[in-house]
Amino acid sequence: MKKILILDSEDRYLNQYKKNLQEYELIIVKNVSSFCLNMKNLVPDLCIIDLNFDNKIGAGYHLIKAIREKFCKELPIIVASAMNNKKDIVKAIDLGANDFIRKPLDDMELRKRVIIQLDPKSTEELPLFSISEAHSACNIKINGRIEGVRETGVILSMSNLVAKNTGGVLQTPALHEIIGIDHIKGIVSSVNYNMELKRYFCNFDYIDPSKLLLDRTRSFLFKKMLKNS
Repeated sequence: MKKILILDSEDRYLNQYKKNLQEYELIIVKNVSSFCLNMKNLVPDLCIIDLNFDNKIGAGYHLIKAIREKFCKELPIIVASAMNNKKDIVKAIDLGANDFIRKPLDDMELRKRVIIQLDPKSTEELPLFSISEAHSACNIKINGRIEGVRETGVILSMSNLVAKNTGGVLQTPALHEIIGIDHIKGIVSSVNYNMELKRYFCNFDYIDPSKLLLDRTRSFLFKKMLKNS
């Protein structure tokens, strides 16, 4: 059974640790002297520490540094703390922490982050993903704009990268002017990045376009060409 050494002086979190980490041997201490004693005698597989203990705000930073310098450079360390602004997190990671959990603790997040450190190959999912509709279809919306029209599709630009061969449904009122409908299935056939504009440009090809659709596209292109000539 893997051992987790926890330094947390707040009693309200003790039951939360015990409830969510039942398959591990938990050694919970409330001060740095007990923590260091257990570090020497037990050789834990993971440490979870708060940044505030012994009535000292930020004392956990010194402990992280000491663990890395005196005990073990490879031992996983998770910081669990209410000191959770960006500077606190960055400082803890820079000193050697592997991960950071914000307090108040979330049961699912606590469990998942511990599993990641102790068993990174585990396929265990968060309970959230065990819902009955977990594997049903979903829609992903990507904002972009039409930059040009081709006979078999359109040229799109967007700030986010979309991989080649990505399929989807293009929906925009602008399509109605081109092909008479406001949405159509298609696939991304090519992607290029414009460094100057800092945007991705991709060819979105219609899937199995009908003769009517192609005729409408040709008509649109022909009218535009006449208008610009």
